Amino acid sequence: EKAVLAKNAGILLVPVIIATHHSDQPYMKSLASGNDTVVSVTNFDQLPAVINSVVDVVGCATPPKLDTVEIPTVVKTNCGAMKPVRVCFAIDMSGSVCTPESFNSPRVCSNCPGECHQSGFNQATTCCENFSEELVFSKSIIEKIAAQNDESQFSVVSFASDATTNSGLVSSSNAISELDGLIYSGGMTNTVGGIDHCTATLGDDGIRVMILVTDGKPTRPRGDPKEDALVAANDAKAAGIIIIPVLVGTVSADEDYMRSLASSSTEVVMVENFSQLPIAVDAIVDVVECI
Repeated sequence: EKAVLAKNAGILLVPVIIATHHSDQPYMKSLASGNDTVVSVTNFDQLPAVINSVVDVVGCATPPKLDTVEIPTVVKTNCGAMKPVRVCFAIDMSGSVCTPESFNSPRVCSNCPGECHQSGFNQATTCCENFSEELVFSKSIIEKIAAQNDESQFSVVSFASDATTNSGLVSSSNAISELDGLIYSGGMTNTVGGIDHCTATLGDDGIRVMILVTDGKPTRPRGDPKEDALVAANDAKAAGIIIIPVLVGTVSADEDYMRSLASSSTEVVMVENFSQLPIAVDAIVDVVECI
């Protein structure tokens, strides 16, 4: 997780693996920024021979491109101090989250580690780097909001083929613990379930925000899942809940549809991949601060 945070912050990780009987080469490779940023030798005596290779890796490093990123811009002139807020995180655990990039269409990924498991991530819980980054992103927002107003409360909902209320409104520390305990499920995308469960946790008063983190369009329940989710979103907005969709542009993303779920077309986050989520944290906190 620390390696993911470092890479998300733009740090190039170059593991130098000495293949002794204690080494775990697949794990060390999972820490790297890429397959071309791993250096391996069979013993310590060979380290001087790879100095030029490491220098070449560093010399060829380029910053990531953020060509199609959309982040809300907030003018904070008259916002004042952040008021206590209630924030629900709807966390997408569908198969498309962990579908390997080499696939042209999403997989269900419902039996990780048998399918879609990425080396270096806990097989029984996290399954892949994308899901890990989704959790890190959500926890970062909780920490920043709580730092500005420690009376704020948070709830956690996860959705795939079905939706689950993992936690009602609790403190920031308890919400983070709940996120840490999520077990990736894979499955379809029941967005309406995520929205309805979040709405139920937020109550009827106060400043209420729903952060819907997803990478795809609804596919469950059967019938018209897109219309079902839109109706649920409109009901939540009519009840005074602010919906901020966070769309990750993977193989099943639908930008126009996600805008229709948002409370405002200017309060939608769109990134190309999960590794870009950290750049949206401060913007989302600014939106919440100025509600």
